[in-house]
Amino acid sequence: ISLVAILVLSACASISARRKSFALSDIEKLPYGQFSREQLFSRFGKPDTITPYPKEKAEIWGYQDEDEDLGFKTDHVSFWVESSSGNVLVGTWLPRSGDPLSSIDQVMKYFPNLKFTLTTEERQGSDYVERSDSYQSDDGRVSVGMDSNRKNVLVLSFLAPRNRALGSKADPSKR
Repeated sequence: ISLVAILVLSACASISARRKSFALSDIEKLPYGQFSREQLFSRFGKPDTITPYPKEKAEIWGYQDEDEDLGFKTDHVSFWVESSSGNVLVGTWLPRSGDPLSSIDQVMKYFPNLKFTLTTEERQGSDYVERSDSYQSDDGRVSVGMDSNRKNVLVLSFLAPRNRALGSKADPSKR
């Protein structure tokens, strides 16, 4: 085995092994719509999961860590990657208990200059009604998904600017 092969293998191992916990600041300030899958890999390493969405021509890269409340690994951060361009359009923070921005009050204080609009959707099944609430910033760059009691933030998404045609089928914050 050559010296070059050893260096490449050790570089790959260090990239995938270097990241295992996340801070909100890791994803909040990324330039969505201008950040590539290669830059994502370089910064965060290999994702734990890649889920393809062929209809939307995109995939979600999930990065997991231990959820102490559940006792196993789950996605803590995920990214919506456009298949054709490789651009990262959305970064999603899935807060754990005690994480920053795990309540809507914390979100509103954290973003004092943004105005949010509440949207409530109800879906009726044969034996249930499911309600989901979300807050969207007026500039379209921050979306907050809430639990049904509007107490806990389930998902906090940072989106590319609106001129990237978000709000279409390829917008995971609308799922």
